Amino acid sequence: MSSALSIVDDGAAVAAPEDRSYAHRVFWIAGYARSSDGARRVSEHLGAGWRVCELDADPSCDAPPTVEWLAARLLERIVALQPRGPYRLAGWASGGLLAYEVATQLAGRDETVAFLGIADASLSTADAAARPGHAADVPAGERLVELVAESNATGGVVARSRDMRRAEWLRLFDGEADGGQANGGGIDPRELIADAATSDFAEIASRCRDAGLLPPGLRGLSDAQLLRWLDRWAALDHAFAHYEPFSLSMPVHWFELRSAGAAAALPDLADGWAARLEPGEIRVVDVPARHASVGGAAPALGRAIAHALQDERRAAAGGGEQNAHPPEASYSPHLPIQRGAPGRRPVVLIPGAGDNVATFLPFTIAAEPGWPMHGLQPRGLDGVLAPYASVDAAATAYLPVVERLTADARAPVHLIGHSFGGWVAMEIACRLQAIGRPPASLTIVDTEAPASAGRLGRQYTFASVVWNLARALEQATGRPLGIERDALFRADRRGQWAMLHRGMVDARIIRSGAGLHDVQGIVRTYGTALRTAYRPADVYAGCATLVLAADGDDAERGFVPDDVLSGWRRFAPRMAMWRCPGNHYTMIRPPHVERFAQWWQQAVRSDGDPAAAAAGAALGLASN
Repeated sequence: MSSALSIVDDGAAVAAPEDRSYAHRVFWIAGYARSSDGARRVSEHLGAGWRVCELDADPSCDAPPTVEWLAARLLERIVALQPRGPYRLAGWASGGLLAYEVATQLAGRDETVAFLGIADASLSTADAAARPGHAADVPAGERLVELVAESNATGGVVARSRDMRRAEWLRLFDGEADGGQANGGGIDPRELIADAATSDFAEIASRCRDAGLLPPGLRGLSDAQLLRWLDRWAALDHAFAHYEPFSLSMPVHWFELRSAGAAAALPDLADGWAARLEPGEIRVVDVPARHASVGGAAPALGRAIAHALQDERRAAAGGGEQNAHPPEASYSPHLPIQRGAPGRRPVVLIPGAGDNVATFLPFTIAAEPGWPMHGLQPRGLDGVLAPYASVDAAATAYLPVVERLTADARAPVHLIGHSFGGWVAMEIACRLQAIGRPPASLTIVDTEAPASAGRLGRQYTFASVVWNLARALEQATGRPLGIERDALFRADRRGQWAMLHRGMVDARIIRSGAGLHDVQGIVRTYGTALRTAYRPADVYAGCATLVLAADGDDAERGFVPDDVLSGWRRFAPRMAMWRCPGNHYTMIRPPHVERFAQWWQQAVRSDGDPAAAAAGAALGLASN
């Protein structure tokens, strides 16, 4: 068999007749450059049997995209082509960053990533705040001139630039000796910078073409096509500038390309990746190439990737434990809280976004001591393992625990999910219903309706996640973190982390000696939940109760209680509602948790009809 290339566009792959199996497929992720020739040339040097499918991260959407959103769309297309792992991913420069996030989300689904290759991508773009010239609202002429000016910066195409974006622009010239510095029209790009603010785009584009300042692939584009191309780059600028790569517990091959005769790979370029990986997981591969363009580097890069793929294949054939069982798959979420008395049905407690099982300790204390209490701890709070990437993934991991508790008790369990945990509880209830063993009760605590226009399931930049988390922590603790919104969004990545860490220490949420690592897991799991959308596949036919905070700012949260209940009833028609004292967080903490525990115990004792109990309890609350 020979290697083959499938260029995947709009979700359709071109089948390679030599090999239709998953075993030899590599997904090549394109970023800024989107050069199919690059993937094709690398494919030609992979050796026999490998099939390369190139996927483009199309950033077209109504809002500026995030890397997480782009990766989620790529993942949908990958899973459509290959429903199960092991997966093999690779990408050049910005495509490598996208491949990294795709791998992260696959790990969050408990899928195996057998190979992740990142070629020539530093983390300088991800570590910095967005530069003003990268913004989509900057006039297109200025954005074009800014890119043209990159070609004339000192060092040319073979320079070891730490700016991934500049390096990809230069590679579009693909081996031209001047790297875009040709100037047949006698125009100094610095003159264009001065004119860009006042000249219209057509004039700027024409002058760039006449001067030979555009890469070969752009010289034949019309003004309209060039504008679309620039919009694409601006969208990717936004995505990469606001991306924070988190830890991965899998091997990552980092291929450092260098021109023949140039110095070997600089250790500090790989250090950014090493800081995001567990010790020993980064494999730095030095790739001497004829020159650093796509064409010049492709043979050497193809051979280097082929060698790494063969090593992975041999390890898998030899029963390599890491390939068969990623660390995420071994995670156990079950945390017993209280043994309880014989004959009592177990209570399963599922915390919300970025929270942990300890948030239910006040409820356990407030309830009668005979209840067996069991927590399901969200994965990723340790800052090492990837959080569950979807409600489906979390429910799949939790369901065996719930089934075991059901079998041990010989009785159905009570499910209680708070905030994001309410969605997970709903999904578990639907799955238990599907196998004929529905839960004894389902209680959804202050959770927005699935498939609604709420806060969950949207795009969030890193700064937006930090800001939302800071406000949530303030509401939960009643103590200020001292973070000012404008200052947070203006700060670079290091400054943003420092603000959150200092605020959490000052608010006594973490100890004074805690390191940044203690914060990363909370931010990561919280952000993953914020970005997660959910639509139940089935309708839950049993009784259920939606408990909404009575003292929360419904207008600020976008909560209209009756609308939330109506939204839930699309998926749980027998859903009732009860308003609990307190806000989103204090409703399950003293003193309000005593009222919540009292109501819940009354509800589950009323002959399995929480709806009737909810109505009576609501009258009792109103009279207090």
